[in-house]
Amino acid sequence: MSSIEQIHDRLSRMQRYSQLQIAAFLACVMVITSLGTPVLQGQERKSDASVEPTHLRILNLNILQGGNPAREIGRTSPLYRKPRHQHIAKLILQMKADIVGTTEPRSIDNDPILIELQRHDSKWNRFGKVYSRFPVSADPLNSKNSSRDSIAHRVEIVDGKFVYIHVAHWWPSNGYGPDVVMKHVQAGTVDNDPKKFEEKVLKSMSTPGSYNLTLRRLKPHLDAGHAVFLLGDFNESSHLDWTEEYARRGPDRWVDNPTKMPLRFPIQWRGSKTFTDAGMRDAYRTIFPNPVTHPGYTWTPPYDNGTPGRRPYDGDKGPNQILDRIDWVMFAGKGVSVKSAATVGEKFTNKEHLSEGRRKPVYVPEIQYDGPWPSDHRGVLATFVISDE
Repeated sequence: MSSIEQIHDRLSRMQRYSQLQIAAFLACVMVITSLGTPVLQGQERKSDASVEPTHLRILNLNILQGGNPAREIGRTSPLYRKPRHQHIAKLILQMKADIVGTTEPRSIDNDPILIELQRHDSKWNRFGKVYSRFPVSADPLNSKNSSRDSIAHRVEIVDGKFVYIHVAHWWPSNGYGPDVVMKHVQAGTVDNDPKKFEEKVLKSMSTPGSYNLTLRRLKPHLDAGHAVFLLGDFNESSHLDWTEEYARRGPDRWVDNPTKMPLRFPIQWRGSKTFTDAGMRDAYRTIFPNPVTHPGYTWTPPYDNGTPGRRPYDGDKGPNQILDRIDWVMFAGKGVSVKSAATVGEKFTNKEHLSEGRRKPVYVPEIQYDGPWPSDHRGVLATFVISDE
């Protein structure tokens, strides 16, 4: 065989070998494709149709006059009569919140809280009473808003996937419930029959108009099974806290109560019951069902007794403060579950929360902010899981 023939023969064999390699490679690809995505060691195999659940951290916070200078913060607080916007924004960021429902916000124009949040993350935006890392707008099913009953918002957490945030700020027309109870204790007019006393208290309270108006705005979402959340400062106690068990052995809500009768009675407060009867759940009480061990007081952090415009917190010059859980995060919807919840508040060792003779805190929040606390309410932080069903 000539040299030229030998070269042609070698090239022909190399071509046939390459064709066999390509065919083998294509066969492997076809087999792998037919089997689907390969599973690596230590990696869970997931269906192509699966959708990762969404985790949302929602913070409910009364920001006290929009973070502007306020005396109610406490006379010995470093923030007394000073702007608190930066600390409110810092708190939101420290809590790694995705959505924040606020009560007592101020104008959205040149909002210093929003400016501070956007300085750290440009995704932050605001509509109405909600700050959000996701686009937030008006709830299309509730175009008319009432600042007292509720402000309705829609948040787009994923393209085309929405949650609905309603923020309420109720004002009782016939007095704050625990104050009504306290006056009966002071006057010695508490009935021996707990049921009769409950009826007396509830009869003297405001009508359920505000509750029903708020519920009416939520109802389209509840009926449709949407992921919906009700947040706010409700200025009312919860029937989930004022239970028979708490009445037997819960801590006295009246700080330094001068009477021999602890402020703890079983009362089915109308507001909270309206929403649980409608199918909503209380995030904090879902995680901490026992109000005796976890009272969850959001009203109010300790302050100096000489603070202008506020009754004494403790001591013998009362009547002193009544502690209660009046800020709630309620939720409902298909595929919505709560993973964790906590009260967020002051570091009780900060000197502004201490006074002469006050050494032991009445209540310690689950999460303590490391700076001066910027509100007269504690907040509530809850983490939710939202999955498609």
